Amino acid sequence: MRRYQLAALIFGLIGLGALPAQAQSISAARAREIALASVSNNQGVKSEKLKTVDGMLVYEFNIETPGPGHSEVRIDANTGTVLKNEHEDDVVSKVARKTEHAANVTANTVDREVDKIFTKDEAARMNVRISETDARRIALRRTGGGTVTDADLKREHGRLIWEVKVDLPAEGHAKVDISANSGRVVKYAGKK
Repeated sequence: MRRYQLAALIFGLIGLGALPAQAQSISAARAREIALASVSNNQGVKSEKLKTVDGMLVYEFNIETPGPGHSEVRIDANTGTVLKNEHEDDVVSKVARKTEHAANVTANTVDREVDKIFTKDEAARMNVRISETDARRIALRRTGGGTVTDADLKREHGRLIWEVKVDLPAEGHAKVDISANSGRVVKYAGKK
């Protein structure tokens, strides 16, 4: 009986906002160390963000590697476990073969404006009006249903947006970008 009372108390506190429903147990700096250690011959972190994937809070790092492409590493924000470590091709590296200068400008702009880990304190200072839960609802309303697989708060072209990825009820996927301040759908890619 005591277990049930304790569980009810914890869920009650979460519901009242006294405890975070999803809090990271490891710091971004520790997650970065783990990610870098998991990629041999790495050349540093290209981008990083804190995001929800399939209901789990994860750090995602793009680690620069020699040659074209990079390694994408996902770290469980609660345990520090490496969930994913895969090599991916870069659109930027393809452009770099043609025009190295243009690729460097693009990569620097993308890293500075798009990919960033937003801590709770940073998010609070940003005065975001639309919560992740609201963004998920808006995305599902736009797609007509499905399952949200990923939701990220990021800066794109100077605006804060929620990027929500949805597996559609039929076959296919959709990506819905939502203004974090107005809740307006600013971009939709996918079926429908």
